[in-house]
Amino acid sequence: MTFLQIRNLVKEFQRVEGGQLRVLDNLDLDIRKGEFVTIFGPNGCGKTTLLKIISGFEKPNDGTITIRNSPIERTKSYLVLQSPDDSVFNWMNTIQNIAIALPNKDKEQEISNLLEKIQVGGKTLLEFGSYYPYQLSGSLKQLMVIARAILFNPDLLLLDEPFSSLDFKTAMQMEDNLLQVWKKTKKTVLFVSHNVDEAVYLADKVVVLSNQPTKVKKEITVNLFRPRKQGMKLTAEFQKTKGKVLNCFSEIQ
Repeated sequence: MTFLQIRNLVKEFQRVEGGQLRVLDNLDLDIRKGEFVTIFGPNGCGKTTLLKIISGFEKPNDGTITIRNSPIERTKSYLVLQSPDDSVFNWMNTIQNIAIALPNKDKEQEISNLLEKIQVGGKTLLEFGSYYPYQLSGSLKQLMVIARAILFNPDLLLLDEPFSSLDFKTAMQMEDNLLQVWKKTKKTVLFVSHNVDEAVYLADKVVVLSNQPTKVKKEITVNLFRPRKQGMKLTAEFQKTKGKVLNCFSEIQ
């Protein structure tokens, strides 16, 4: 059953030299409830613009977006940006940063329960509860922002290349942390990635976008078993799925 439905989505921006630049061109997309979908496409094709429209930060020129057949404005989504520094409050510790997602400040137990589920290098995120942002690594700050997003209890969790600034090892750890949280919360996730291994590893479905004016080039189902381990990236099945994504990407003009 379709959870998120996008139909004939159009987005244009005014050119400095005059005229309109069409970024999204009658884009259609369907996502099921609880599905983890990754968006993969050329640089500048409109991946971030798409997330901003879904989250309400941008308005489309045309088209519709519905969740459970209701207009997107009546539902809750949460957008996690590439850099956690754009989303944290430096004068608040980890617990306080996360607590602002809750309308009721008395839900300390709910915060503790979630942070105890998130493992970081053998420790739980709760153990960093009294730390301020300047005391945290980039990966810990991004986990803090993701935890806040989950406690906000959105209908749809949107992530815009959240691991792009991390080193290779940390990014892999963050992939596994995110999958761990996703498994326990069953959130519907739309995740923009520029890394094909990451896109395949995380997803139930990879959506490949074309160049501008952007449409959905192809949707590729990922039939890898869960729970997933990093070693699966070496398997023939993983490489086969990755090959499908890359073949589709190579056809983009």
